Amino acid sequence: MGFKEKDAAEPDHISQVHEFNWFYAKQIESLQEPLRRSAYSWTEVQILYQLLQCNVSTASELGELLDIDRGYLSRILKRFEALNLIDRKRSLADGRERSLRLTSKGRRVCIPLDRQATANIKRLLESLSSDEIRQLVAATETIRTLLSERKCGENVRKQIYESDVASASIARSAPGRAH
Repeated sequence: MGFKEKDAAEPDHISQVHEFNWFYAKQIESLQEPLRRSAYSWTEVQILYQLLQCNVSTASELGELLDIDRGYLSRILKRFEALNLIDRKRSLADGRERSLRLTSKGRRVCIPLDRQATANIKRLLESLSSDEIRQLVAATETIRTLLSERKCGENVRKQIYESDVASASIARSAPGRAH
């Protein structure tokens, strides 16, 4: 009745998206390379960046935005607090939540990482014309919109994650594999 069947992705479409994924992963890897030399993991850098940009104020918002497991995020935030990179204070809006903010030390750690990431992106874009940059930015927004959770469904990433976990488990239990 109100159900609309979605068209199945053609094998050629799947192949093209797969190829783009590998191409994009290589591009991102080159952008992240200098950040890998920092004392922080990519996930930790993402957390610091979001706090620097003030895009979030609580751990719940941060976890939802970055799609990070709550337990893993909690361990990272505890570590950041012990390193005096963040402050966690009871939220005025909801006493069950704790507001997060970077300390001055946290800002001193994060700002150079952010500057490096910005410089890397500038280098990536410097060979493009203004028109090409506008096209690229429009394409990134199109990709973001088309692949957003509201379009793909909330369980897509969970299904991919569960598939990866199952594959890793099978690989670990394969005969001749050291445990």
